[in-house]
Amino acid sequence: MSRARDTADQINRINSSAADATAITVTSSENVGIGTSSPATDGKLTIHGTDTDSGILLSRSSGNDVAIHNIGGTLAFRTGGESTTLGGLTERMRIDSSGNVLIGTTSDNGFKFKVSDSGGFEFAFAPNDGGSGVNNFVNYNRSGNAYVPFMLSGLDLRFGSNGNTERMRIDSSGSVLVGSTLNDPIARATSAIEIAQAGYININRDSNISSYFGRSGSDGTIITFYKGTSNVGSIGRGGSGFFISGVASSDFGVVFDGSGLISSNSNGVLRDNQYNIGHGSYRWTNIYATNGSINTSDQTEKQDIASLTATEMLVAKRISAMFKNYRWKDKVATEGDGARNHTGIIAQDVQAAFTAESLDASKYGLFCSDTWWETQTDVPAVEAVAEVTDEDGNVTTEAVEAVDAYTRTNTYDTEAEAPEGATEKTRLGIRYSELLSFVAAYNEQRFASIEARLTALEA
Repeated sequence: MSRARDTADQINRINSSAADATAITVTSSENVGIGTSSPATDGKLTIHGTDTDSGILLSRSSGNDVAIHNIGGTLAFRTGGESTTLGGLTERMRIDSSGNVLIGTTSDNGFKFKVSDSGGFEFAFAPNDGGSGVNNFVNYNRSGNAYVPFMLSGLDLRFGSNGNTERMRIDSSGSVLVGSTLNDPIARATSAIEIAQAGYININRDSNISSYFGRSGSDGTIITFYKGTSNVGSIGRGGSGFFISGVASSDFGVVFDGSGLISSNSNGVLRDNQYNIGHGSYRWTNIYATNGSINTSDQTEKQDIASLTATEMLVAKRISAMFKNYRWKDKVATEGDGARNHTGIIAQDVQAAFTAESLDASKYGLFCSDTWWETQTDVPAVEAVAEVTDEDGNVTTEAVEAVDAYTRTNTYDTEAEAPEGATEKTRLGIRYSELLSFVAAYNEQRFASIEARLTALEA
C-alpha cells in the first residue's frame, strides 16, 4: 500500500494496491472517508461500500463480534460468534428506511416499533391506527392470536385483551374505568368500576354482590373511615358478628349477630350496660316493637330496697295530680290543627314537687336532665352543575346536585370542648316506667291505709 499527498487541497490519501484505488481519505477539515475520496463535509467519518458490505465490524479475539450494517438504507445491528463478514453475524435489531424500529424481526407490518421472538410472541406500536387517532400497542400471543394490551386514544390510555376488546382505561381526567368506557356506571346501569380522580369509587353490578371486603386472620377492623386525617369510624369483624363503630376515642360500637343488635366498644368487643341509644339533643321520635322493652329487675343486682318514705309519699301525692294533656310545639308548627294531643306529665312540675318537699329530683332515676352546648353555622346554597363529557364520553366536569341554604347545628357534650360563643342547652325528661311505679307505690300505700281505716270502722 502506498501513500500520496496533494498539497493543493491538503488531502491525504491511503491508496490500496489494487488499481491504485483510494482506500482511506483524510481531508484538511479532518473528515475521514473509507472507500470514498469525498467524505461528507458535515460528518467526521464516511464509510462507503456496496449495499451488502457497507458497515462496521467490531471483532474480538474471544469471538464475541458485533457489527453495524447498512442494508439498502436499513441500519442493522448484528451480534454472534466470530466472523470475517457482516452477514456472518445474526441480526438482532434494525431501523428501516421508514424509521421503524424492529427487534427480532425484519417485517414491520405497519408498526413503528416491533419486538418479536422465535416463539411467536410479538409486541408492536402503531402511532396511528388508520387515521382514527388511536395509537395502538399490539401484542400477539404465542398461538398467533392478536391481542391489544394497551392503546392511546387522544389523552386516554386503554387496556384490552382478546382481540381489540377494551377491559380498562385511564381517561384524560385521571380516572380509572374497568368494564366501562364512560364515568358513573351506577347512573348508566352498567356492571363496571370507576376509580375517579375526584376521590371516589363508583361500583355497579347488574346483579349479585358488587363489593367484597375480607379479613382472613384475627377479628378486627376491615374498613376505616377518615375525615381529613382524623379517624371517624370503622367496620369490621369482632365479638360474635359484624360491627360498626365510631371513632376509637369514643369507644362505642354495635355488633350485628344472630342474637340481635348488641353494644360493643370500637373494636367490636361486646359491652354491657355502658351506652345509650340516642342523645339528649338528638332523640328518636318513635320506637316500634312487638313487645315492650325488658328492664333488668333482678334482686341480686339491687340494694337499699325499701318502701317510700313519708316525704316521698307526699311528693308522689303531688305528682299524681299533675298529669295533663298537651301537644308538641314542633308538631303544631308542621301539622297545624292535625297535631295530636298527648297525655303525660311536665318534667318541671315533677322537679317542683320534689323541691316542695325539700327533696332533690336529680337523686331519683325517674327525673332526667341533659345539658349540652350548641353552635349555629349558616351553610350557603349550592347551585346545580350539569355533567359535561367530551366526545369520547369522558367526564370533564362532575355533576353537582343543588342544595338549599341551611343552618347546621353542632353540639358539644362539655363546656370545655365547646368553642367560645356556644350556647348552653338543657332538656328535662322523665322515665315514665319509674315515675308511674313511684305513683303506684304511693297509691298502694294510700289504698292500704284507706282499707285499714274502713276495716276499723266496720268493726
